Amino acid sequence: MAAIFLPQIIFQVEDEILCSDTTLGKRESINVESLSTAYEKSLAERMRNFAYGLADNKKYYVTFQDLEVNEELTKFLYSDAGLYQAWIQDFVYYNLIPVMIWESYYSVVTWKQYVIYSDHFEEGVNFILWYIEMQDEDGGTLKLLTDAEDNTLYGIKTEGSSLGGGTYSYKEYMEILKYGEGVYEAWEFFLSYYEAMPDDMENINLWAEKMVDAMNETDVSASMEPERMYEEKEAERRNLFTFRNEAEDRISFQIPYGEDTTLDAVLYIEEQDRVKEFLFPDVTAGIRQIYELIPEFA
Repeated sequence: MAAIFLPQIIFQVEDEILCSDTTLGKRESINVESLSTAYEKSLAERMRNFAYGLADNKKYYVTFQDLEVNEELTKFLYSDAGLYQAWIQDFVYYNLIPVMIWESYYSVVTWKQYVIYSDHFEEGVNFILWYIEMQDEDGGTLKLLTDAEDNTLYGIKTEGSSLGGGTYSYKEYMEILKYGEGVYEAWEFFLSYYEAMPDDMENINLWAEKMVDAMNETDVSASMEPERMYEEKEAERRNLFTFRNEAEDRISFQIPYGEDTTLDAVLYIEEQDRVKEFLFPDVTAGIRQIYELIPEFA
């Protein structure tokens, strides 16, 4: 049924959109309820299918619909699935975005429904997204790109904050992150968040945790065997770790979805010009191959 009706109901996109270089179209209505019935519910499978499609040089299209801000959006934003989810809380904690995002200082200025899909309609759509743009009273913006079905955050972007941020240079923050333990922890976070943690990685982590417990309970001075085994497993775990320092303010973590098939989780922290204090930086984070398809993020 999805193969028969989805293209007719949802994807009656004009021929010129499909046959030219233009990949963005605006739809007066998007039947999201019909889309949802055939939408891949597993985040891991959704991401894997997209990664494989990119590897096979599939072309992806984007269509959107403007939505009217309502109680549904407000309820989502001020919940654990929205602005209070752990990722955003961490950004607030590390002084990357203002704590005022949880207050009336910010208001929603744009809400859109985006759909990402390929020529193969029978396979269903790849992503059903909400694009939400908030603006503070002084013109700074916060942009969110979330999955409309399961609230996965595919992109977050801040621009032009006039608020005082950290008491240190964000360039120094990036240096510490890149060359300290934080870069490895960030990579593991993205793997877990986007459900790309390989089975062997999970087993290695569990094994390493058990070894730590065992070492704490025994006299390792009597036998160094547990410590040596732990170091070997730790090295094995580190061998799975892949990232690129693309610039002094940008790190790209490779998120694996099969052999030689990856997506890029990017963390970009651009320090604003300092006047009297360090203003909150312009931040971009998320899956590059997804958020770059959205004009407001590109």
